[in-house]
Amino acid sequence: MINPLVCFTFFVLPKPTRAVVNICCVLVTPFTCYVIATAILSPAPPLVGSRLGELLVVAVWVILTALFMYVKVALAILLRGSDGKRGLFWFGASTQIGSATGGVFSFILINFTSIFHSFNACDALN
Repeated sequence: MINPLVCFTFFVLPKPTRAVVNICCVLVTPFTCYVIATAILSPAPPLVGSRLGELLVVAVWVILTALFMYVKVALAILLRGSDGKRGLFWFGASTQIGSATGGVFSFILINFTSIFHSFNACDALN
């Protein structure tokens, strides 16, 4: 639900600038680090099983998604203004290449390393 809301903000906010995009990229860093740390420390990340932990994870994901979406749309707007259709084409191509690379990298990390561990509910009850 956050994606359409962020995209809608571009109808009411002024055209984004490179400085705003850079600031958003910096703001994304601590949230991304928290998400990665939560994944690596799984199945027992900090504050697991507490209301504060649940609230923190949801809030971080909502903020992270909003900032990522804002940067993505802002970059598309900036590229459309400077390079036209060619800029949008290469923006779309690089987005797809990045998604594919990230997917392959995640697949390898999850399936062929011991970094991530699944949660076993039976062990948690004992």
